[in-house]
Amino acid sequence: MNSSENEKYSEKTLQNNTEQLIQAHRLNAIGELSTRIAHDLRNPLMIIKTSIEMMQVRKICGNTDEFGYFAKIDKAIMRMTHQIEEVLDFVKPKPLFIQTCSVADIIKSSVSKIVKSENLVIIHPQNDCLVECDAEKLEIVFLNLITNAIQAMNYDGKIDVRIEDNGKDVLIEIEDNGPGIPTDKLSKIFDPLFTTRQIGTGLGLPCCKAIIEKHGGVIGVKTILNKGTTFNIKLSKNLDAERLNEINSSLFLVTPNILE
Repeated sequence: MNSSENEKYSEKTLQNNTEQLIQAHRLNAIGELSTRIAHDLRNPLMIIKTSIEMMQVRKICGNTDEFGYFAKIDKAIMRMTHQIEEVLDFVKPKPLFIQTCSVADIIKSSVSKIVKSENLVIIHPQNDCLVECDAEKLEIVFLNLITNAIQAMNYDGKIDVRIEDNGKDVLIEIEDNGPGIPTDKLSKIFDPLFTTRQIGTGLGLPCCKAIIEKHGGVIGVKTILNKGTTFNIKLSKNLDAERLNEINSSLFLVTPNILE
């Protein structure tokens, strides 16, 4: 075997080894994700099962007060649906369905789907702005960010959602007064499968970033320990046809954008 053949053989071997390494990494990620999904879906399924059983027992005993059980079932189903959609959207994202939409209306719709507590205050934006976007996708982003803030504050605190019209662009800020994000975790929050909670797929923030980038926008975060965290989203109001074709045919790397 001459030097040229040796070189080609080495290149082919390196390529094969690289492909095998990538495949092994993907399989490992799929295995980890599958384990998390199985674990996370087991709990709400058990809630549904138990609630139905209790409803049956109470019906036999003549007690027809079933509202509380319906609420538990609805919450469990919403949790499972959200996680399944989160995984599907990350693994196989769909093209954007662009319409001119009200940002305030999308935020309002997102908040309406969140389970709130008496000690939680969500301040809605006082103004509005129209943008060309996929409303369903942006609702996923706002739902994830607000839900994360609520969980970080343990359902006790304040969330301030603001909209700022900057001419060609719009800035959306979601600020909480929670514990903040530790420095050693800040650079990882947009990494797929990274999570600081015992439940969750670790795909929420990566999905948010991918959706915003598909819109040609930018998402960043500012945080101060023991004072709170603010997520910032910058979107263009208008998307031309060329830009839309570009973003629908591109794959976006999920990398953090940390704001100082």
